[in-house]
Amino acid sequence: MLIHRAVQITGDEYFGLHQGEAMIGFSNILGHILVNCETLGEVFEKFLKYHRILDEGMNITAALEGDFLVLEYVFYSEALSSDRQLSNYFISCCHTYTKQLTGKRTDLIEVRFKHGTPADISEYERIFNCKLTFASHMNAIVCDKEILKTPIREPNKKLLSIFEKYAEEVLSKQNDKASYTQRVGSLIAKMLGDKIPPINMIADKLAISTRSLQIKLQEEGTTYSEILDQIRKETAIYYLKNKDISIAEISYLLGFSEPSVFNRTFKKWTNLPPRKFRQSQIDIE
Repeated sequence: MLIHRAVQITGDEYFGLHQGEAMIGFSNILGHILVNCETLGEVFEKFLKYHRILDEGMNITAALEGDFLVLEYVFYSEALSSDRQLSNYFISCCHTYTKQLTGKRTDLIEVRFKHGTPADISEYERIFNCKLTFASHMNAIVCDKEILKTPIREPNKKLLSIFEKYAEEVLSKQNDKASYTQRVGSLIAKMLGDKIPPINMIADKLAISTRSLQIKLQEEGTTYSEILDQIRKETAIYYLKNKDISIAEISYLLGFSEPSVFNRTFKKWTNLPPRKFRQSQIDIE
C-alpha cells in the first residue's frame, strides 16, 4: 500500500495522522458541494449521500448515542479497517476538514480506533485533544450533536444546487456492468477538479494496469484522452448554462491552467467561445 511505502521513506510512524492534519480539502465535485453547505449538519448529510464520488472503498455512517454524534468509518475490507495508517489518515482528515469549513476547531468527545495502542500516543493526544480508545470495535469520531448547528464560513445555496444536480448525474451513471468507456468517463467526472486525473490513477481505481486499460478502450473504439475531452466538454456546457458560476471558475473546475486555455479549447469543441455560448443559451431561454 502506498501509504506504508511513504512511512518507510519518511520514517514517520505517524504519517497517516500528519497527512490528515495537512489535508486541504477536496478539489472535486464533492468538495464543491461541501463548501457551499450552510451547517456542519448539512455537510455530514451531503457527505453521507455523495461520499462514493470520493472513494468507493469505504462507507461512513452517522448515529446518535444519547447527546453524542458518532461518525464511523466502515471499510469494505477488514484488513483496511484494521490498518493503522489508513484509519488514522481518514479520521485526522475529518477533524482537519471540519475546522477548514467552519473556521473553528471542533471539540471532540472521543476518537476510536480498531488498531491496537501505539507505544507513544502523544501525537494522537496533540491532534485530537480528547479521550482515545484503541482496539475498539470501530473507527469513529464522537462529538456533541450540537456541532451539527455550526455554520459553514461561506455557504452558497445557488452553487450547492448546481453542484448537487451534477453529482446526481454522475452517481446515476455508475454501473458495475458498464463498458470501460462508461466507467472511465464516470470516474473522470467524479475526480475532475483543479487537476486532471491521469490514466494510471483511473486504472488503479478500476484495479487494472494502465496498459490493459488502454487496450480495453482501444477495443471499444476510443482513447483516454478522447473520453477526457468529452467529459470536460459536457461538464463545461452544463456549468455554462448556470449564470451563477463564472467562466474563470469553470476553467478551474475543469482543470485548465488558466481561463484563456479554456476559452481556446471550448471554441475548438463548439466553434463558440464560452461567453458567446452562454449568451446563446440565455437567448434561447
